[in-house]
Amino acid sequence: MTFYNLKLVAQTADIWFDSKGYNLTPHTDDPRLAMSMQIYLDTNENVPGTALFESKDAATPFCQFKYERNNGYSLLNNENSLHGVPEINKDGRISLYVRYS
Repeated sequence: MTFYNLKLVAQTADIWFDSKGYNLTPHTDDPRLAMSMQIYLDTNENVPGTALFESKDAATPFCQFKYERNNGYSLLNNENSLHGVPEINKDGRISLYVRYS
């Protein structure tokens, strides 16, 4: 697979079940990864999508993906790809997460 002028090889894929109270502070992924892709699977639109941040200390994202079934994003992994998840207020955030090297 080639995106972003990179030759990408799928490494692992998971189904994630994020429950009420889960959150993830701004971070970058493992440096061995070149890109990640997340696709939202459930229809619960009352949970947050992944958010993008300008710094690890940022409290407010500059962009947040809408959590919507069969939608998602891909994200290059570099020092500027800070992302996280605001606290989830109810169960039902289910997604497919694929890692590429």
